[in-house]
This record gives sequence, structure tokens and C-alpha cells, in this order.
Amino acid sequence: MSEHKSLYIYSLSEAVRNNEKDLWRESYKENCDCARAIEKAIAENYRNNFLNDCAQPIIEKYGFNRVNWVLANTVLQNKEDGRFSEDNKRWARAFHIPREDVNWNFSVESHPGLTNLFIGQARNAWQGLGLFDRTHCISEKDSETDYTNKVLILDPSVLKDDYKTPDDQLFLAKGGFGCHPNSRGRKVFGQFLKDGEETHFYREDFIGVIDEKHLPNWAAEKLNADKKLTVVMVEPHKAPYVTEIEDELSALQRAVGGYIEVVGNGDGTLIVCNEEGKLKGLEGNRRIHDGASIIAGTFFVVGEDGENFRSLTDSETVKYMERFAEPEDISQDEVESDMGITFYSM
Repeated sequence: MSEHKSLYIYSLSEAVRNNEKDLWRESYKENCDCARAIEKAIAENYRNNFLNDCAQPIIEKYGFNRVNWVLANTVLQNKEDGRFSEDNKRWARAFHIPREDVNWNFSVESHPGLTNLFIGQARNAWQGLGLFDRTHCISEKDSETDYTNKVLILDPSVLKDDYKTPDDQLFLAKGGFGCHPNSRGRKVFGQFLKDGEETHFYREDFIGVIDEKHLPNWAAEKLNADKKLTVVMVEPHKAPYVTEIEDELSALQRAVGGYIEVVGNGDGTLIVCNEEGKLKGLEGNRRIHDGASIIAGTFFVVGEDGENFRSLTDSETVKYMERFAEPEDISQDEVESDMGITFYSM
């Protein structure tokens, strides 16, 4: 599919204010060309009181965004004309097209009844994409919803036509002022759920938060996989090994056999161990901090990400597999004498 020229959706006055008049002019000219191409397509494909399907070539040349924009503008310019269906009028009202004196120039001037049929063809092509819309979002008011760590639905108009697919609409928000509904900042940072590509959009680029019942199986499986942490597990008298743990408190507690405590390694990684390991008389496992302290019971090493845990990187995994490679013989007397070690509870 060929690259389409960008659709400029703001007014001429805004374009002037933002030093984007050339962008407005180029988009306006392309709108006019699109309208004329639609008129020609209708004229060439209306035969024997029937309009052959002729929308697809226009969509391929100008792109869904511009074709929809031009057609919606046409209906809005002729909103009192009864030859346009009420359904198409409702559809057109969803487009926020700036009111300009020149908008008539990219209004399709074909017979309104035939233009109405063409709009139906274009809308059917859009529906054929199977995209997510507001009916797939949770019912909460978007103005009151915090987007952090939620799967959002991108407005397909911000995606190029090659990426106008339901899979490419799913975006996992990670942070940014735009995640918060009442923030002045509008950027939402995160990643495409499909391939993990990290980027940002503006809050207004999203339709809303997807309702879990509409989440595809592949997306649900990917989210569950992303909740797992890659760690180095270290048990008394055994060599360490790499494993995965679910990033949930109950799973972390099961891994160490009780309440967890955290010790910083000073390199962006953490040791997570049993808070009551020494009080319970668990076996000494490994010495840390150049032998100044002892960990009792099973523990694991995990990455640190602010207030959250993260998976270890490959280099961190190698480092701690080597650091704790050799099991240590630690007597119970040594463990008891080290009861004064200070941990930081979570």
C-alpha cells in the first residue's frame, strides 16, 4: 500500500498560530483532489440505475482517514438534504471538522443519492477492518479513568492504513502525565501489545480502556507472560538456577516460604528473602556484603524498577549465577549470631 499524505485536522487559524500553514495547505489541496476523484469514480461507475463498488480504489489512493474526512465534510455541508441517510448523518457528526469557508471546495458534488451510496461502500470497507471502537471499552467515564498499566484502544485514525488492525490498536500504558485524567500533561508512554515496541501517544489518541471480555486470547496470554519475573533462585546447599515467578505478592511469598524482605545489592538488583528466616531457624544459605551478613532460607535475585520488581537482564543473570555458584556451609551458630542484620520490609 502506498504512503498517504498526512491529514491535517486543525483549522487554518491554528495552522497559522503554530507555523503549520504549509501543512494545512497541502492537506487542503489533497482533500480537494480526493473529492474530485470520488466524483469521477461515481460518474464512471453508475450504470443502469446501479452504482458499482468503486470506493476501494479511492481508499487505496488517498487512505481511509482522508476519504472519511471528505465524505463526512460532504454530509455536514448538506446536513439538511434528505437524500443523505440519517445513519450517515450520525456518522458524519462524529467528525470534528473545523468550520472554514473553503470546506465547500472539498465537498463531493455528485448527486446526493449516489454520494450516499458511495459513503455506504466506504463505511462497509471500514467495517471490514474489524476494528475496536467505543463499544469494546469499559463503561467508566474516560475523564475519570487512570490509564496506568491498562490496555488501551488506539483511535485507528492515528495509525497508518497498513496498521489499521485490531491487534495494532492495543497499547499497554506504562506511565506519563497523560495517564492521569486531570493532569495538564497529555503524553501516555507505553508499548504496543503486539510487538512490544515502546513509544508514546497523547491521551486524546485513545478511545478508552478495553473491556477484558473483548481482549483477544493472544493478548491475555501475553499480559500473563509479562507478569512473570525472571530471577536467579538460590536454595541452601544447592547451585543457583534461573526461573520465572509471577509478579504477585502471594507468588513471591511462596518462593521464599513466608513474608518477604528486600536487600539492595547497589547495582539495580535486589535480594528477596524470608523476613523471619533466622527467627524460624532456617538453614544458612549464602553470605552477602563481603561476608558481613548471612541469608537464611531460600532467596532469589530480581531486578529493581523504582518501586516495582523487574526481570533480570542477561548480564545480571550471569553475574548472580556466578556470584552464588558455590553452596556454602554455614552453621546454625553463625546464623544465630547474625540476628542483628537489618532488612527493609515490603
